Amino acid sequence: MRETSKPVVEKVAIIGAGPGGLATAIALRKQGIDAHVYEKARDFRPVGAGLGLMPNGLRCHYWCWAWWSSNSDRSEKTRY
Repeated sequence: MRETSKPVVEKVAIIGAGPGGLATAIALRKQGIDAHVYEKARDFRPVGAGLGLMPNGLRCHYWCWAWWSSNSDRSEKTRY
């Protein structure tokens, strides 16, 4: 794979403002890609849905957080 200084795409449309859509938009923005999120719902309200993480998912979350914490400069971290 070749590395380029410019992203392959400049704009991305994300359909759905759920957890996955918002997380994708944040990740793309951090990479310098213009991401627009489109949502069908007119307003945000509780829907009664839940998010469950099994032990493997929790381990992955822990290791990803540990890697990010140790490999990121404090000044580069962005809070959304």
